Amino acid sequence: MNQLSYLLILVGCLIGGFYIGKVFKIITRRLIDRITSICLNLLIFTMGFRVGRSEEVSANFAQVGLISLSCALATVAGTIIAMVIIYQLLKKTRIRHNPASIREQVKSSSFEDKKSKSSLRRARLKVMAEPLKLLIILVCGFLVAFFFDVFLEFNGDIITTWILYLLVILIGMSLSRNPLKLSDIITHPDLLILPAGTIIGTLGGGLILAFLFEHSIGESLSLAAGFGWYSFSGVILAKLSGPYLGSIAFLANLLRESIALLIIPVIAHSRYPHIGIGVAGATSMDVTLPIIKLSCGDTAVPLSIAHGLIISLAVPFLVPLLYHLG
Repeated sequence: MNQLSYLLILVGCLIGGFYIGKVFKIITRRLIDRITSICLNLLIFTMGFRVGRSEEVSANFAQVGLISLSCALATVAGTIIAMVIIYQLLKKTRIRHNPASIREQVKSSSFEDKKSKSSLRRARLKVMAEPLKLLIILVCGFLVAFFFDVFLEFNGDIITTWILYLLVILIGMSLSRNPLKLSDIITHPDLLILPAGTIIGTLGGGLILAFLFEHSIGESLSLAAGFGWYSFSGVILAKLSGPYLGSIAFLANLLRESIALLIIPVIAHSRYPHIGIGVAGATSMDVTLPIIKLSCGDTAVPLSIAHGLIISLAVPFLVPLLYHLG
């Protein structure tokens, strides 16, 4: 499936979910959020399963794994640092929102009662509980695939795809209960800030790889330029350089996607919650969209989709261009 067809299916699911939510009023917002949470847990488990079943991981496990993990961490860190600097330079005001991941009783006991240190401590524990749970689910999926000889011909691709489609439908249903104005998104300053910060920070982080490992600047930048789109970057770098670099690109971008899923809920409670969209990279319009919605609220969904689309359009040009820098 090419990227255009994939994008059209996602848009169709989003629109379809929106109209389903409009027609079937009996489906409550609470039920939608609960099903979304369950599907998100299944998605993360299958992602861990896919990493454990990947042939790229099995071959040259230590070396490929070390470089891939370093690339993922460096690009995520670079994105966060670049965006914080951009927000600070532009003197952005603190974005206040009500993340769906925090229960109402936590909000009232911590954010409204700022004087209570014990309440604040409980709120922080609530914030950390979600990514910790996601990490455990991810590790469980990896361990099942890596150590148990079950479903040897199955790598989780099909289930991941269908769960993702269901999640996008649920997001559309949720949006139908909170209609947003397109004009507010188009004029939103973050529409330009997020893609710019993502690209600058990601490439800056990727440049570090050239100094840590025996890779040229072009190879390091092209590895980073996948922005989480592992299926494309892995294939094109395998054609440009061979299976070794292709496997690193595949795993590095897959790990970035996994890291984004784990830390977006934490970033959502920071001074600049939309940085989580930048960390997600190209996946902010599909795989990480559900957790962005749950963590940052409905208003972040159109912005997240627009960011993911812009980054995805840049990947096919940047990966081969940067690789040939030498």
